[in-house]
Amino acid sequence: MRTLFIGLILMVVSASPAPAHAEAIANQVLQTYKAASDDGKTYLRGYMIGLVTAYGYTNTALKAQKAAPFYCVPKGTDLGNEEVIGLMRQSIRKDSQLGRAPFGMALLAALQRRFPCKSRSGPNKTNRPAPDTKSKEKKKPTP
Repeated sequence: MRTLFIGLILMVVSASPAPAHAEAIANQVLQTYKAASDDGKTYLRGYMIGLVTAYGYTNTALKAQKAAPFYCVPKGTDLGNEEVIGLMRQSIRKDSQLGRAPFGMALLAALQRRFPCKSRSGPNKTNRPAPDTKSKEKKKPTP
């Protein structure tokens, strides 16, 4: 069943008129999640929570190096399956450009916007800017 589901996801992504990406864009992941079977939703939740876990480990490593973390989740805040999906849906409603970004980048930007870190030097909301999700024109190389 899982193999069939993965095959369907690959067919949907490859049939998309959008340019090829190494990772599915956020809108596609959320649309696929909404239409997925229970097994498919379990797989996608694992993918999302895996990203959140990896970002959490990255934050831990940054703090150990005395560097600013990417985002700061308040103690006692649960970032479980439904919270991550809800965060993504809400973030894309606020910024439609986020829906066109690769899912991992969009999730990191959503986490940074939802859980900014307090600056040590003043009232600034974040230590790091959220990733730029707006598409940029590719510059042609000059001869």
